[in-house]
Amino acid sequence: PDLAADFGPFRSGQLFPLRGVCSLSVALLSLTGFGRRLRQREAALQRTRSEFLAGVSHELRTPAASLTMLSDNLLEGRVVGEERTKEYYLSMRRESRRLERLVADVLDVSRMERGTFSMEREPCDLKILLEALVEEQKPRLGDAGIELECRVDSKLPILNLDPFAVERACANLLENVRRYAVAGGWACVSATRTASGGVEIRVADRGPGIPSAWRERTFSPYERLPQDKDLCAGAGLGLALVKAVLLAHGGSVRVEHGQNNIGSVFVMEFTADATD
Repeated sequence: PDLAADFGPFRSGQLFPLRGVCSLSVALLSLTGFGRRLRQREAALQRTRSEFLAGVSHELRTPAASLTMLSDNLLEGRVVGEERTKEYYLSMRRESRRLERLVADVLDVSRMERGTFSMEREPCDLKILLEALVEEQKPRLGDAGIELECRVDSKLPILNLDPFAVERACANLLENVRRYAVAGGWACVSATRTASGGVEIRVADRGPGIPSAWRERTFSPYERLPQDKDLCAGAGLGLALVKAVLLAHGGSVRVEHGQNNIGSVFVMEFTADATD
């Protein structure tokens, strides 16, 4: 056979139609792959939404059920004695505050997605705020077998902060301790003045800690640690909102190993720029 004759048409420029067919085939394959990735992403997003709704429903239902039980016991006269009645009212206040913070967290997620997340600042005494929060959270963590300590410097600067947002951020970290660090049996909220004139708040525990590979991911919305997948509770919002609160104040948050590599320490730093 005459090879020159067989391949002559390709040399003479008649290869263009074949190139066009090949290019179209490649484009169709690319579109097919892109479509498959879109479907996979949509399925993953749908799973995330379902997990989020399940987590939020559980989180909201728990304090609501507690409030119903406590109020029913009071109304039906099952609580005897002034001291016992006071304990019930204090429990109801704690659960009401918890419900209020959960609703605010959900609303803030919506604001974050719309890009309208903002703070309402006012002069804030972090010593008073943190001591009150620890006193409120002690019974809840105590019921889980966790001893909660508070170590706040006596002279912290007054900062222009959103007190409710800061309180919620700290409460979210303590909720993380209650959920993950029960085995450690201890947690501590501390606050000190930084060398630059700001304030550093640390929430430490003696739990299992957070793997290094997960340290940044834990602050992303809807991310949950592998061990959290087996828990009904949790919507994957707490740490993302902590980060959002700190960034809105011009601060930062990070997680470190605890002392002797035991447990975790979440460090929130508010800069001196927020000083009143």
